[in-house]
Amino acid sequence: MATNEQRSFILYIDFYDKIRFLNDQQKANLLDAIFAFFGVCECPELDQVTQIVLVDIYRCLEADREYAKKIKEVV
Repeated sequence: MATNEQRSFILYIDFYDKIRFLNDQQKANLLDAIFAFFGVCECPELDQVTQIVLVDIYRCLEADREYAKKIKEVV
């Protein structure tokens, strides 16, 4: 179970431009790394290519998280 209150996240279709170049194992590790960002699991060892893809995704996830916090404060 997640260690925070966030229960969902947005994964943008634009990310697929880079994700499509990953093999199946890299894609699986990427998905685990995304869930690890939210404290659901441990982050697996990532190769350099997967790390590069993940950096862009993390930036968006963090920006979306901050935006959600601001919205929650207003409500």
